[in-house]
Amino acid sequence: PIYRYYFAVNISSTVAYLLLSFIQVNYSFVGGLAPSCAAYFAAVLLIVFSRKHIIVPRVGGSTLFTALRVLKAARNQAKQERKTSEKASTHRNVPLVRRWLDGAMLSGQFSEQQVQDVRKLGRVLFVLVSLTFYMITTVQTMTVYVQQGQLMQAPLNRTHGVKIPSSMFYSVDTISITIFIPLFYSYLYPRLLVSDSGLNPSQFKRIGCGMVVSVASLFAAYLVECSRRRYDQHQMFDQIVQGNLTISDMSIFYQIPQYVLAGLAEVLVIISALEFAYFSSPPSMKGFCTGFVYTVVGLGGVFSSLVSVTIGAVDDALYYQTNTKTYGQVQWFYLLLIVLVAVGFLLFVLAAHKFRHEPRHYTRARDGYS
Repeated sequence: PIYRYYFAVNISSTVAYLLLSFIQVNYSFVGGLAPSCAAYFAAVLLIVFSRKHIIVPRVGGSTLFTALRVLKAARNQAKQERKTSEKASTHRNVPLVRRWLDGAMLSGQFSEQQVQDVRKLGRVLFVLVSLTFYMITTVQTMTVYVQQGQLMQAPLNRTHGVKIPSSMFYSVDTISITIFIPLFYSYLYPRLLVSDSGLNPSQFKRIGCGMVVSVASLFAAYLVECSRRRYDQHQMFDQIVQGNLTISDMSIFYQIPQYVLAGLAEVLVIISALEFAYFSSPPSMKGFCTGFVYTVVGLGGVFSSLVSVTIGAVDDALYYQTNTKTYGQVQWFYLLLIVLVAVGFLLFVLAAHKFRHEPRHYTRARDGYS
């Protein structure tokens, strides 16, 4: 199951956030990269020596190439029908209204199943692309939450020789994921399925609820930021930025709720998106659609960088200025992220509605279409 894979990924992420960041801050930044390199090398060796135990299905051609060929055939058929005025008189039983992709079937180059697979692929990808705005905010929280904690007081930092970096507190997100996954998939979801409450935990419902939880996480961060600015501040040298930071006396533990909510949102959205991509895609395109989820995550990262650069260019005060005492006006940046999630939620509702209410296509029975 997909949730077990995601559980294992976040176990590794928890170790990385806790161990590697501690080594980098307290001992050596380069030394903290050594365990990562060793882990990658061990993974490569594991794959190489276990190849005979890995079942690799036979590849039947490029999914993307087949989809492009179907689109090209449909386009050529549409051009031919526009140029040929005799078609209407030759086939009087052809309905005046038909769907564009059906032209690939009329051309005789592709079967009904191939065309239907491409049509379903487009609907699945449209749903996944609608999650881009959520991915933007998810990538942003990996930065702004850590930056916010960097300007807050970690109690153990007052002791001699021990420094607790704010990046370690991002492990609260991954730990909460490892807690929520077995709680939801072993207890909550099975009971909702057999109950008479009507609360069927479908993938679309889970994704929608996850976006709402993401808004709650960002709003919690907004409240923490507003409170942090009102606390007393003091100067502290930071090894990562190699300079003094103006640290608030507000405890970094106030960030725990926003990290827990972010982890809950990730369980609801990311795992459900992976399940949707795998189970809703055509059999020949499951790998492509599952991989496309991570393409959307990558697009979120690209657009997240554009958002940061744009906001910084408009007004530096809207982003964290770690070397000043003004703290910027980052609380408004959190509200901007909330707006982005809201826009993404509306796009997702539109895409989900289109996926659920796809109209039937008009075809001719004697050509073998249903």
